Amino acid sequence: MSIQLNAKFAPQLNLAAQQHDIAFLQELHLVNEGERDYSDLQVELSADPHLLQPCTWKIDRLPAGESIFIPDRQIVLNGQLLLELREALRGRVRLRTTFQENVLAELTQDIELLARDEWGGWGSSPELLAAFVAPNDPAIGRFIKRAIEVLTQWQLQSELEGYRSQSWKRVL
Repeated sequence: MSIQLNAKFAPQLNLAAQQHDIAFLQELHLVNEGERDYSDLQVELSADPHLLQPCTWKIDRLPAGESIFIPDRQIVLNGQLLLELREALRGRVRLRTTFQENVLAELTQDIELLARDEWGGWGSSPELLAAFVAPNDPAIGRFIKRAIEVLTQWQLQSELEGYRSQSWKRVL
């Protein structure tokens, strides 16, 4: 094929990534490796399951031997799907370049959709770890209660005060 379609997607996606606007489509560009100029190309993005709102980019002109980077890569993700995931799910995204309804290039990539309480790990999106801090979660109360019991058992001041006392020994 004379058109080369290049894209880079995040390998994993979860609700935290969607809520924090982490780029799902990180790179997108076309290369015309042929000898023919093209006009009115379309690049279409779709996914299975319905992870995202299908997108279409229109390329007015792509001369022979030239390439074009597509800077507008804002993708509307299906937050409801990501919210309802209880377990990881494998999905697939597809990019297709067409000219007058003829497919010139196609690219598919598997993607792992993570449950809303799963993190992709340090190698995937380390900046999302903080999104999983939930200070109002009911489970926190059980930890605080247990900490107070341990402090009382050790005959220490049972009030949890953080750094208000300005004593590193108290915090320790």
